[in-house]
Amino acid sequence: MGGTNRMGAQQCTAHSKQSGKRCKQNVVPGAVVCHYHGGAAPQVREAAEERLRKLQHPAIDRIAKLIDQEQFPSVSYAASKDVLDRTMGRATETLDVKHSANEDQLIAILNAWKLAHRNDPRP
Repeated sequence: MGGTNRMGAQQCTAHSKQSGKRCKQNVVPGAVVCHYHGGAAPQVREAAEERLRKLQHPAIDRIAKLIDQEQFPSVSYAASKDVLDRTMGRATETLDVKHSANEDQLIAILNAWKLAHRNDPRP
C-alpha cells in the first residue's frame, strides 16, 4: 500500500500531474488513494471493503493471541476489553441529568458549595 504520513495513516499513492509530487491526503480505509483521487468511486470502495474483510480473520487470530499471552497482562486486558466492547456494547459514557431547579437556584447552590470548599486542599 502507500507510505505512512506523520499521523501514522496511510498516504495516498497518487501524484500531481503538474508538480509530480505525491498527494499528502490520507487514503480511504482499505484503499490506496484518497477520495480526491478516486477513493470515493463505488468500485474502489468495494475493493477496499473486500481487502478489509480479508483482514478480519487474521485480526481475530491476533487479538486471540494477545488475550492468551501472559507476559503483559495490561495488553491482554485491553484486548479482552476491546472484544467485549465491540460485541456486547460499551459501558455508558454519558450521563443525562435532569433537575427541577432554575438557573438562579443552581448558581446559588454552586456558589455555596464553592464557599464551603474554598480551603479544601483536594483538587
